Amino acid sequence: MKDNVYIEWKNVPILLNIKEVAILFNCSEKTVKRRLENGDLKGSKITGKWMVSKEYLMNLVA
Repeated sequence: MKDNVYIEWKNVPILLNIKEVAILFNCSEKTVKRRLENGDLKGSKITGKWMVSKEYLMNLVA
């Protein structure tokens, strides 16, 4: 599967999984998961998988 590269926020999905957040921030999936688990990043588990909102990430980098 080809990894998505997001050029503009309008192309980013409303909810991102760990892999998508890792691609967006150019870091490992392990780092994203660790930061979600220790509270450095805010996310929610939906059907057992971590999801992070686009709105939260946009505010984080603003």
